[in-house]
Amino acid sequence: MPTPIDPTSSHGRRVLIVQNGVTDAPIARDHGDYGDWFTEVLRQLGWSSVRIHAHTGAPLPDRLDPDIAGVILTGSPLSVADGAPWVLEMGRWALMQANRGVPLLAVCFGHQAVGEVLGGRVKASPNGREYGTIRLDLTPEGRAHPLFSGIDEVVVQSIHADALVEPPPGATLLASTAHTEWQAFSVGSRLWAVQFHPELPPAALHDLCELRNQPAVIYQDDHGKRIIHNWTATL
Repeated sequence: MPTPIDPTSSHGRRVLIVQNGVTDAPIARDHGDYGDWFTEVLRQLGWSSVRIHAHTGAPLPDRLDPDIAGVILTGSPLSVADGAPWVLEMGRWALMQANRGVPLLAVCFGHQAVGEVLGGRVKASPNGREYGTIRLDLTPEGRAHPLFSGIDEVVVQSIHADALVEPPPGATLLASTAHTEWQAFSVGSRLWAVQFHPELPPAALHDLCELRNQPAVIYQDDHGKRIIHNWTATL
């Protein structure tokens, strides 16, 4: 079972959500979209947020407003392996913010984008798609990392077809599964990247798997909210 999270009061600062795509229309109608899922978890944790739709070509600010405490890069149904210019530009922009000391949480497509820009390689997963609820194997570095603080056996939601098959130089592996080695990594103290979806409601994942005719085992309890809480605790 997930570790309980103490209630928090509203923070005076915000999180910037960089949305990188839109989910299937029936899922968005019934459950919301990539940015909505993060917005709701952040709201429960006492944080407000603002969103930029990078996939539409919306400009990314060179300098962040002073009240932006951290940046989240969302998932997407698109493929980093296609090498679209906006994806690489978004990844470079995110790394520039991390280099300036802004905490960055890169998720799924975002994880792959920063991995690619840093010198890793993304392609279709050699093990096929990884859909459903998964248990992570933490490395010694992962067990000591604040991202997984307070969690013994990490259970999270997953939906991806591509994977980071070659890690970027200097990346520290934090978590793996038998299916996907690079489930989580860090570079320095400000860039944390995860292949899984800590924000994804299990009900949304269930309906998405049914819509795509993809068999999957999905648990209703996971540690996604705790993981996002652990990231916000560093802001």
